[in-house]
Amino acid sequence: MPRYLKKHIEHVHLGKKAPRNKMCQYCGKAFTTNVILQCHIRTHTMERPLNCPHCTATFAHMAARYNHVKLVHNPNKTRKSKQTKQKYKESGDNK
Repeated sequence: MPRYLKKHIEHVHLGKKAPRNKMCQYCGKAFTTNVILQCHIRTHTMERPLNCPHCTATFAHMAARYNHVKLVHNPNKTRKSKQTKQKYKESGDNK
């Protein structure tokens, strides 16, 4: 059985807790993976290595970049337009 599958079964299906042995050098908080630790360290260093492909915005986390692109650069697909919001207010349909 591959190692990743064995770890998956232990942690997801058997409820075994992963060891928090990756320590932040700035505050001492512990994490289960190096990826999570590296993202956390960016909160201390203010590093923002991820760039928006459409503008000059930068981000420390993939989720922040994803949400920015989705909300700022594709507004018609993800949020109501200002006109729709105004019509909603005018109709008095705000329960």
